[in-house]
Amino acid sequence: MNKKTNGITLIALVITIIVLLILAGVTIATLSGDNGILTRATEAKEKTRRESIQEELDLWKTEKSMEDNIGGNNMNIFDFVAELRDKKTITQEEFNEIETTHKLTIGKQEPIVFITLVDLFDQAIKDGCDNSDGKCTNPNHLHVGDWVNYTAPQTGEVTISSDESGATNDKYGNNISTGQTFKINQSEPTTWRVLGVEGEGASRHINLIADRPVENNKPLYLYGARGYLNSKIILDKISNLYLNTEYADSARSVKIEDINQAVGAVKTENETEIKVTAKENKNQIFKNIKTDYKYIEHFTPEGYIKKPKNISTFKKSTENFYYYFWNRNGLKSATNNKINDLLFSKNVDYYWLASSSVQCANKYAIFDVGNVSHGEASTGGTGGLFKSDGYEEWYCRGVRPVISLKSGITKNEISKIPDKGV
Repeated sequence: MNKKTNGITLIALVITIIVLLILAGVTIATLSGDNGILTRATEAKEKTRRESIQEELDLWKTEKSMEDNIGGNNMNIFDFVAELRDKKTITQEEFNEIETTHKLTIGKQEPIVFITLVDLFDQAIKDGCDNSDGKCTNPNHLHVGDWVNYTAPQTGEVTISSDESGATNDKYGNNISTGQTFKINQSEPTTWRVLGVEGEGASRHINLIADRPVENNKPLYLYGARGYLNSKIILDKISNLYLNTEYADSARSVKIEDINQAVGAVKTENETEIKVTAKENKNQIFKNIKTDYKYIEHFTPEGYIKKPKNISTFKKSTENFYYYFWNRNGLKSATNNKINDLLFSKNVDYYWLASSSVQCANKYAIFDVGNVSHGEASTGGTGGLFKSDGYEEWYCRGVRPVISLKSGITKNEISKIPDKGV
């Protein structure tokens, strides 16, 4: 008679244990893996917290932007961060992180940028500090004229053809018809200074300017109608060599509006002239000429290039011409000496501005390109690259690039370096 045996065999037990282990592994992975339930829950919590803090920061910025107009929030960014800590929105450790890096990173979320270079610039203005003597030691200040450690690309070059510049000879008679080549000079690297702030709202950013014209003041020759028409494109093309896309969005040449902003000049227009006034009376400002012109059988620059097929007749056109002289005699008592050193001193003199003009004379219109020379900033002032009667002339000046930093750049990415003197 057969006896029936209950229970499980050793093989069945082993199989059961293996299945349980597999199920346990799957469960653990589901809960705690990179895409697990616990991980996703943690990330969702971090994301929600980040969004909440970002929302508070955005609200503060909105209120702050209304301060000048309707008396909004007058709390600065440093007080705001301290308030977040005091009401336990952030921990003391996170407060320390923001103070050190000017950013806050929550888990694996994108860092929140709290304090940008723009905030440091605004704080200096609010505190009434322009660092005109170069002695400001406040780490939370940034001023026009401060030196910073922006680094341009290590290599690069661009050649400006004679078809672009119009120039075929330099001032020594050397042939440059094959082109004028500009390149990054590592033996004498370009250093950079703060020019100011540009933009509105979230797009506000710091502009930097080359400490002096690039390549040790190497001149760019422009000649005649072609030089006039292509000047801005040429100047911006050379300036673009110095664009480091890790920290900056764009590069361009300095222009008259940059000079106006730095010295506090404001244009007011009427039908016959533009007057430019500055914060200081000792910045001598002369009126611009703004006149409709009509010359029979004269050339526009475009028409002159196409000669002799057609001669252009001016009907009516209006462009702006103005200049002002920076009064050096009373400079130290009259205005910010650091701005003079940045834009007008003999160390940086003679450079192009990417700003053109048309000035009306009795017998012809003068087409010119802006420049700074001998302490004078002008949208013309060279005497004219081209005159409407067909006369052409060459001039040479240096090139000063302006770098537009990204709006979220902090001092941990681009920081101040010691002043090199005023």
